[in-house]
Amino acid sequence: MLKKFGKLVDLEVLQTLSGNRRVEEMRQKIREQDAKYTKELKHWEAKESLTEITKQNTERLRKMNSLLSQKKALDEQLNARQWKTVFSSSHICCC
Repeated sequence: MLKKFGKLVDLEVLQTLSGNRRVEEMRQKIREQDAKYTKELKHWEAKESLTEITKQNTERLRKMNSLLSQKKALDEQLNARQWKTVFSSSHICCC
C-alpha cells in the first residue's frame, strides 16, 4: 500500500488495472486492424467481380462483332444475287 494524494492506493490493484488497460488497448488495436482488413478484402472482392464482369462483357462484344460481320457478308451476298436477278431480267433483247 502506498499513500498518494492523502489516500491509500493498493499497488497490486494499480498494476492489474495498468495491465488490463494494455490488454484492452491491444484488443482495440486488433479490432481496428480487423475492420481495416475486412474493408480492404471487400474492396478486392468487388474489384475481382468487376474484372470478371468486364471479361464476360468483352467476350459478348466480340461475339456480337462476329455476328454483325457475318450478317454484313450475308447481306452483301443477298444484294449481289438480287442485282443479278434484276440485271438479267432487264436486259431482254428485242430483235
